[in-house]
Amino acid sequence: MKSSFLVRIVVLATLLISSFAAVQQQTKASTSKKVFVAVDVLNVRSKATTMGQKLGQLKLGQTVTVLGKTANNWYQLRYAGKNAYIAATYTKAFNAKDNRIN
Repeated sequence: MKSSFLVRIVVLATLLISSFAAVQQQTKASTSKKVFVAVDVLNVRSKATTMGQKLGQLKLGQTVTVLGKTANNWYQLRYAGKNAYIAATYTKAFNAKDNRIN
């Protein structure tokens, strides 16, 4: 009887934790936005630092959808199926209503 109650508690806790994680992912996805590359070449990195492996490059004028912003001013995005980062300093906000840079 005691172990059955313990199993129920563990299952309930697991469900609560997994549902919380799902809500966090939805919130993160809903905060995505587009930014405009404002420099000739912008490196896409594996980590939010210049020491991260270079995964590719974006060119002046390209727009990209970012998923969030790190504390050290890098945008997170998906690039070639991987989590990647670009320096937010070299981007500008993109206004989707009238397709122009803000």
